[in-house]
Amino acid sequence: MRLKLFCFTFIGNTTKIMKLKFLFLTLTSALILLIYSCGNKIPMKKSSVVPAAEAKIKVKEMDNGNYSISVKIENLASPDKLSPERKYYIVWVKSKKGTFNLGMLDLDDELNGSLETQTTYEPRKILISAEDDKEVVKISKQVVLESKKI
Repeated sequence: MRLKLFCFTFIGNTTKIMKLKFLFLTLTSALILLIYSCGNKIPMKKSSVVPAAEAKIKVKEMDNGNYSISVKIENLASPDKLSPERKYYIVWVKSKKGTFNLGMLDLDDELNGSLETQTTYEPRKILISAEDDKEVVKISKQVVLESKKI
């Protein structure tokens, strides 16, 4: 009788341990999936042109092989206050195939900028430049912000 009771207690504890391990592995996997599904946050180098600017950039590879890119920048200077003066901030992707214009930052009244876009090019870096033309095909030397290597 005593041996039977010990066996049931041991088996019961083993089952509880297995359930706890399973729960831990499930929660850990879900957390990892959640972190990676949100996209990679890309650190930006501090800018000497607009030192107060703070950028948040996320890059996520999508199921179809394209890349979703989200750019949010706070505390920009108005492009017409730069030296030399410019009209627009343009977001660029640097890839193995070259550097390509992703689009113009939409600025609000408080000079915060944002752009949500997709590209077929695998990003190596994200750059923000000041330009006079929003359809420009070649990046100018007036790079305002640059990400670290992705």
